Amino acid sequence: LGDGWLAMAYTDPQKAAAAVATTAVLRVHPARPADEKAAALEQVHLNGFTLRPASSTAAAKTDGIVLKQVLNGSLTHLAIAPGGRNALVLEESENVKLEYVALPEKSS
Repeated sequence: LGDGWLAMAYTDPQKAAAAVATTAVLRVHPARPADEKAAALEQVHLNGFTLRPASSTAAAKTDGIVLKQVLNGSLTHLAIAPGGRNALVLEESENVKLEYVALPEKSS
């Protein structure tokens, strides 16, 4: 990972459940909190993987992928399995291209 950004991923359901502040299986954001005026991350590209919840208990309280303060990025050739709160969250992000991303359907 490059200087100035942090990515977190949890595949162990106990660690995912314990990471209450994270609330996402994969979260990408600047290393400093937004109130410290951290520069947005640029050119973040995620490609070619499937994201599945490790357990239904952890998944019910967890988002899939969260990108916060990302500029000019892309998500390509991804499959996000059903089970979490929100499959994909873009927060304070701009110009993030989605190509060939399979998202779960929400049941009504």
